[in-house]
Amino acid sequence: MDVKKQIESIIVRKPAVKLDAGELCLYQVDCKYGKQVEKTTATTKTGPGIGVAVPVTKRFGIGISRHKVKTTIEKEMVWDQTKCTALLTSSRFLFKIGKDVNQIDFDKIEDIKINKDAITIVSRGTPYHFFMKNSEVQRFMQVWGLLGEAQKQGIKMSDIK
Repeated sequence: MDVKKQIESIIVRKPAVKLDAGELCLYQVDCKYGKQVEKTTATTKTGPGIGVAVPVTKRFGIGISRHKVKTTIEKEMVWDQTKCTALLTSSRFLFKIGKDVNQIDFDKIEDIKINKDAITIVSRGTPYHFFMKNSEVQRFMQVWGLLGEAQKQGIKMSDIK
């Protein structure tokens, strides 16, 4: 099957986002957008100490004590993941989080890194992480490869219906 027919066969007819005129949605997936955040945890432990208590009445007294206190602060990087819908169109990559739609134009993509369950798109030095099933990662790469092949062959997306 030639590239043009392959692209025609994968077009998403009802994408989750309104596209520009003439723009085609070639891939859409529900996934999770992730970013690393620093999580700080503080733990306090009380050690042995000394104290003095002075009875004032039969049921009431005043006491003073002193204990050793050790506080430990731990910092770790964790993934904050949010549900999103990712779309690969004929001219840009879109991701919708709630009602907000963000875009990365193809000419602004510096790198795409593939893991078994994630895609990282680097644009203007900023990494965008998308977590999805391994089969969806493979599908994304197939569609991305088709777009590259179409560009090499000089196929115009406006000619595809």
